Amino acid sequence: MDIRFAGRHALVTGAANGVGRATAELLRDSGAAVTGFDVSPVDVAGVRGITVDVGDPAAIDGALREMDPIVFLLSDAAGYCSGTIFDVDGGWTAVTTTEQVDRRAFH
Repeated sequence: MDIRFAGRHALVTGAANGVGRATAELLRDSGAAVTGFDVSPVDVAGVRGITVDVGDPAAIDGALREMDPIVFLLSDAAGYCSGTIFDVDGGWTAVTTTEQVDRRAFH
């Protein structure tokens, strides 16, 4: 399948490494203008990296104001917690707050 994203803007969270980085590279290679969000510096050639905590709504809003409109979003950022759902306090909240960018990017 040959998919092209020329002239379209993609936002990838978790873009500093792993699946997020690979996806940012793939979208870039397919012609998209790519912005990568991560709490770590995003050092990917041809990708505009913005260091942002996607669990912080104010930080997300500030970063989104610096960007062109988004056509594609891959939300790969994630928090981590261990234990059962009954044992985890704020950890579960940390995991689910990474979804903030999904809700805020397309308002």
